[in-house]
Amino acid sequence: MKINILNLSLIILLLLFFNCKNKPRVINILTDDIALYEVVDCFNAAHENIKVSINYLNNKEINEKNIFKYVKVNRIVNYDMIIGNINPQIIIDSKYFCKIKKYSKQFKKNKSFFPLVNDYLMKYSGYAVPYSINFPVIIARKDSIPKDITNDEIDIQTFSEYATSINKNKKNKKIKLGFIPCVSEMSELDFFFIFNSYLIKKNNKYSFNTPNSQNAIEFYHKYDEKYNYGNDITEYYLKKYNNINKKFYLKQNIISFDFISISNALALSLELYKIFFINDLKLAGLNNKIVSILKTSIHKKESGIFIDYLFDYNTQLKLSEKTFKQNNYYSHRHIPVIKGLISNVQKFPIPVDKFEEYINKLEHIYFYNNKIQIIFFKKYYLTKKMINKELISEKDFLDYFSEQINKKK
Repeated sequence: MKINILNLSLIILLLLFFNCKNKPRVINILTDDIALYEVVDCFNAAHENIKVSINYLNNKEINEKNIFKYVKVNRIVNYDMIIGNINPQIIIDSKYFCKIKKYSKQFKKNKSFFPLVNDYLMKYSGYAVPYSINFPVIIARKDSIPKDITNDEIDIQTFSEYATSINKNKKNKKIKLGFIPCVSEMSELDFFFIFNSYLIKKNNKYSFNTPNSQNAIEFYHKYDEKYNYGNDITEYYLKKYNNINKKFYLKQNIISFDFISISNALALSLELYKIFFINDLKLAGLNNKIVSILKTSIHKKESGIFIDYLFDYNTQLKLSEKTFKQNNYYSHRHIPVIKGLISNVQKFPIPVDKFEEYINKLEHIYFYNNKIQIIFFKKYYLTKKMINKELISEKDFLDYFSEQINKKK
């Protein structure tokens, strides 16, 4: 009898062991990119022993386009992976995340990616990697530019000439302004990098006071005086539309030109709008879509397998085609990170050779190290607060900002 009980217990233990062994390991992902649902469905169909469970948060739920800030502020650790939008105000480091190359095979010898991919891995210590390409462009309503324009790339001066050519401010006629920096989709901080502003390190001192930074400030703060009809007219013009969210200003023809990200520009009707590349742009901008593995994950190896799948040629193509085909569903278009793939994306509206050549010249913003990166944004907003309180003047912004960066506290 005792032997039978022992045998029965052994059988039960063996059944439990094999049941646990055969049970799929589930990777839990938190994301703000709704386009990943189809990728996850395809991954789950192709893998028996690994499955992915995805939790989607929209911009209203995370309160801004930065899911990584939401994760850090709320101390979220019960996921294996975080995938989605980020800007460099949030640090991706060893405190919360794992090295991507340790668990993914895609980035060790793969030379098919655009340089931006490995550039991000290098500059941000390898704890995250962008799975989509993005950079700022100029967008213009076609009814506001000359019909004979064929060029796809313009400089800032040409942009200003196009924008001011439709300005109107005559008696008994409605005021019209082509572009107003303060209502742009891009922030003042974005414009520094549109103007190729770099944080410079010399003799162990940091400075953001460069000719390019000075040009950015001149453009952003003096545009209305130089190209429109002065600040008072701009304020009067905008007061009429203060009940409209500024993200609709372009569609409502309140402004006819703007700077926006290429992924959002491609989501607009290109029968109504024209995209211009920014001549001599060097920096891809502040906002990226990245993939990461949380340090607390119990499925790091499996997460690496999913990353390899996400960066596979067919997956990148599927993501692009999905966002391009379902025009009204997605507010962005996925631009693949693999060279040569864009030519296979149906309905891609820009000459592929030129598009890829342009991407190949771009690099990511560099802050030297995590400490300086944190200080940069902290001191930037501190300096803006000092200006708003009129404790320093706008002309002293760059000197004061650079001085504050070097205080490092």
